Amino acid sequence: MSSPLYSAAYILNPACLFAFVNPTKALTMYMVGFIDVLERIIPDREERDKISTLLDFYTKSEGIFSKDIVIRHRTMKLPTDWWAAYGVDPNRKDPALKKMAMRILGLTCSASGCKRNWSTFEAIHTKKMNRLEQKKLNDLVFVQYNQKLRERFQTRKEKPDFFDPICLDELNADNE
Repeated sequence: MSSPLYSAAYILNPACLFAFVNPTKALTMYMVGFIDVLERIIPDREERDKISTLLDFYTKSEGIFSKDIVIRHRTMKLPTDWWAAYGVDPNRKDPALKKMAMRILGLTCSASGCKRNWSTFEAIHTKKMNRLEQKKLNDLVFVQYNQKLRERFQTRKEKPDFFDPICLDELNADNE
């Protein structure tokens, strides 16, 4: 849990947070990371204040969060599905916490970025170039990797119709 994002995800995952007998203990352990993420992804102070208030209702199981079915489904549903179903209290009708929870819990963990970086590293670090100093090797990998990113960006700029498999914004939701 060294990353603030992991701390925020831990707090927003009802199965994890309420697995503790005393969720307040988990909150004290992970709240600093949650606040870091909150400040980073929500720039508006008023929106952060709303989320903080709604977080209190969630962590204290008040309002909709106190209903029996909501409590039982903490461990039965995926966290994003749980937030989609129960994230907004009908009395408050404020989806701020729900949006943040679904945004954080909907992130996928992937090592593909690391793998691309490692393949660039392997292309540079050959038998002929194995005597490079670590700093120089890191600099070469950095330059070459960013050059590939720049070329991809230029291609997208020059050919707007070009399909980039990494950019999910270009996918058509109606396409099977």
